[in-house]
Amino acid sequence: MDKVHQFLEKHNTMTLATVGEKGASAAAVFYAFSKKKNTLIFISSPKSEHIKNIKKNNKCAATINDDGLDWEIIKGLQIKGRAKNANDDDWKSYFDRFPFVKKDKKLNSYLEKVNLYAFKIEWIRIIDNKDENGCVFIDATKGIQNLFETRELLIDAFKEVVKRGPRAHEKMMGVKIMLNDAKLHEDAIHRGPAQTIPAVRNGINGALVSAGVALLEPKQNVYINVPQDLMGSVTGEMSQRRAEIAGMETEGDMAVITAKAPVKEMFGFASEIRSATGGRALWSTEFAGYEALPRELLDGITEEIRERKGLKAEMPKAENYAG
Repeated sequence: MDKVHQFLEKHNTMTLATVGEKGASAAAVFYAFSKKKNTLIFISSPKSEHIKNIKKNNKCAATINDDGLDWEIIKGLQIKGRAKNANDDDWKSYFDRFPFVKKDKKLNSYLEKVNLYAFKIEWIRIIDNKDENGCVFIDATKGIQNLFETRELLIDAFKEVVKRGPRAHEKMMGVKIMLNDAKLHEDAIHRGPAQTIPAVRNGINGALVSAGVALLEPKQNVYINVPQDLMGSVTGEMSQRRAEIAGMETEGDMAVITAKAPVKEMFGFASEIRSATGGRALWSTEFAGYEALPRELLDGITEEIRERKGLKAEMPKAENYAG
C-alpha cells in the first residue's frame, strides 16, 4: 500500500464518476488524502450533478492518473467507495493540502457556496503499464561462468517476451520464468546482444508454448436498472453476450440486475438494450479485471488476433523456436 499512498499524496486531482437518474456523470475535483481515515476530502457545489447523484446513491468510482500520451506508460489508480458529507475536522486535512485557499479572498468567498465531502475508499488498485504485469525471471543456476556479464541482456530478452507473448504478441501477465542452466561462449565477442538476446528469447518462447499459453480477456461488471416486467428481456440480452448474472434485486417496481460480461461482447449493447426494453433501462459498467478465455474459443480468437496483426494464423510450436 505504500506505493498507493505515495501516489495519492503526490497528486491532487481525481476524476469522480457517479450514476443518477440522468445516467452517468464524471467530474474532476481537487482532493486532499487523509491517510488516517483512508478518505479523499473534496469540495463541490451541492447543486452539481455529481453531488445530486451522490445524495441518492453514494456509491462512486474514481481515477487518478499521471499525464501522458503513450498507453504503454499509463500509471494511475482505480478507486471504488462511497461519498458523504465530511465532518468539520476534515477541513483541516483540506487546508493542509491547499493552504492558499484560505489566503486568497476570491477563493475564500467561494467556500461559502460549497460543501465538504469525504470519499471513503473501499477498493483501490494501482495501474502501471510500465511494470512487467507480475511476470518474474528467476536465475536458478549455479556456477555458470560469465553469466553475470550477460545479466542485463537476459533481462532484456525476458522483457521482450512478456511484452509480446508467443500466442498472439500480446502483453503477458503472471508468468514465472526460471533459468536452470546455460552455456556461454568463451569469447566475449560472441556473448553480445545480437547473439544472447535472440537465443534467450527463443528459449523462453519455446518453454511458454510447451507449457501452454492462455489468453486473458477483459471483463466488465454491468449494472442495469429496469422495470420488473422487462427483466426477462435484459437477462436474455446478457446471456447472448456470454455474461454471468451475478445478482437480481427488486426495489419497488424496478429491478437491479448485476452481471459480468466480456468487453468484446459489449460492443453494440447500448442500441440492443434500448431496443429490447423500449429505452426504459438505465445501465452502467465498470472494469472487472481479466479472466481466462474459455478453451473452446481460444484457438479461433488466437487466429483472429494473429491475422489482424499480419502474423501467420497458426500459433508457433515449440520446435519453431529450437536451433
